[in-house]
Amino acid sequence: MQGVIGARTKSPVSNAATDRLLKRYGSWEAVAKAPLAELQDALSTQTYPNVAAERLKASLTALIERRGAVDLSNLAAMETTEAMGWLEQLPGI
Repeated sequence: MQGVIGARTKSPVSNAATDRLLKRYGSWEAVAKAPLAELQDALSTQTYPNVAAERLKASLTALIERRGAVDLSNLAAMETTEAMGWLEQLPGI
């Protein structure tokens, strides 16, 4: 999720935003359920907080729909090209 949150933002700022989200919500599944306005506020330090929040929520929701949780363990058995293709099907990736 770091890549979705951190587009066009320096890594230390994105890392801090990621830490704040997980501290506030406790899990990526809970982040996916959070109201968009709350996510936009939580990501206010990002270069494009509204875009980051929309993409984050959409990609987390898609992961939960496909995998039942925010879980990428299915990628371990895939070749790199196949795994990239799977990831690129997620919104905002």
